[in-house]
Amino acid sequence: MISSPTTRSDRLRRLLEPQSVAVIGASAREGRPGRQVIDVLSLLDPQVPIYPVTPTYEEILGLACYAEVGLAPTSDLVIVAGASERVEADVEAAMAADCGGVLVFGAPPPDSGRDRWLRRLASLAAEADVPLLGPDTLGY
Repeated sequence: MISSPTTRSDRLRRLLEPQSVAVIGASAREGRPGRQVIDVLSLLDPQVPIYPVTPTYEEILGLACYAEVGLAPTSDLVIVAGASERVEADVEAAMAADCGGVLVFGAPPPDSGRDRWLRRLASLAAEADVPLLGPDTLGY
């Protein structure tokens, strides 16, 4: 399917200027990526809803947590800040939750399976027609 420029632009806007953000791997522990991203998002624009996704906590910084991204309200952006070994499953869950875009922080260490893994993530994003930023980034 070939997207029109307007559709492409709208998809990128949801990734780069989200009106709602889910954070998979959210944490109440200071210094953890899943906590840092919530802190920064809260400072950047307190009006943008943040949905922490973690089965570990009921709330983080006064925000109700969701055990799975599919249980949270649909988000423009899903940030995957959890453990590297769960990245693929987290990206699949984000795509299934009809998100607007995905930002992935982690990635597995370089080894013989890394290229296949990267192609798999790209394929998931292409199949869902969802912009993917990362993996292996701590922000944009």
